[in-house]
Amino acid sequence: MATYTLPGSNNFPNTEVVGESWREKQIAAAIGGKPRLDKEVEQTLPALLVPEPDNPYDPNAISVRVRGHVVGYLSKEDAARYRDPIHRIAASGHEATTTARIWAVVRKSYDNQGKARFFSSVRVALGEPHLLVPSNGRPPSAHSVLPWGGAVQVLGEEDHFDVLFNHVPKEGHGLAIVTLHKDVQRLKNGTEKPFIEVRIDGERIGQLSPTTSAHLLPVVEHLEAAGLHPAAWATVKGSSLAAQVTVQAAKATEVSDEWLHGSPSEFPALVAEAARYSVPPAYVEEETPDRNASSTSPSKGTTPGTRGSAAGGSGCLGLIALIPGILTVALVRRAVPKHRARKPSE
Repeated sequence: MATYTLPGSNNFPNTEVVGESWREKQIAAAIGGKPRLDKEVEQTLPALLVPEPDNPYDPNAISVRVRGHVVGYLSKEDAARYRDPIHRIAASGHEATTTARIWAVVRKSYDNQGKARFFSSVRVALGEPHLLVPSNGRPPSAHSVLPWGGAVQVLGEEDHFDVLFNHVPKEGHGLAIVTLHKDVQRLKNGTEKPFIEVRIDGERIGQLSPTTSAHLLPVVEHLEAAGLHPAAWATVKGSSLAAQVTVQAAKATEVSDEWLHGSPSEFPALVAEAARYSVPPAYVEEETPDRNASSTSPSKGTTPGTRGSAAGGSGCLGLIALIPGILTVALVRRAVPKHRARKPSE
């Protein structure tokens, strides 16, 4: 399957993954093994968001997989929100890829007879659902998409609203794929100032200022010399009255040599937008967690949305209060979640 790098995947991981407390083995494998006692480990790794239409607990389930291991799920609420764009990407034969931050530590648990327990937290970088796929298709000609970068304002878009109107999403904020073209402005004194013209689906929608253009021109010229059309992500904001566009592209100083000299980064083709998509089955039945490690471990295939940062339950907390002449002993029992009944098939 081809990789579909989600826009903004290089941003700080901001979306919490759930169910990770029941996947100690998988998370440990993803980070290269359990950390030593009291040694905190934090890693930033590529992660796949894999829809699981065959998940027996939730057909909207979206698992988070790192190095081939299911390290958790999007929450039930997030899975419902992100279902359409993630399902569309999967139905197109691509893997939705983003960045995950995994934190883990092993510490002694004083409410579990001092046994060492594994604690973990997983987060992924995710933009809003309507900012994951573009409103238009990829350029028909050979092209290469610049890496996602800081926002660069497009000028003169008010003169091309007749074109932009068709790309303003119902949410008022969305993404589009634009192409960048070198042009030259000739001043009255004969001086020539190069700048970048911005087009969407082959139609002009504005240009970048000469100063801003200077940051991107080396990359544009490099791709054009290779016979490729430079393309970039762009955000479109507006209404039925006006629209503004910002290009999200890395500057020449921010592009790696690996990207410059590698294969063209073409935008993946997507199936047409639809109410439902045909997504291949992907559910992986997990091994039942060790009951000795946790008194609240769920059965196989944790229901997406289960929360928790460490496996384990709790017992009684003894509270002793001394009052002059009286010894009062009270036992306060903290709530202990009951085990979910195992299904006959488990």
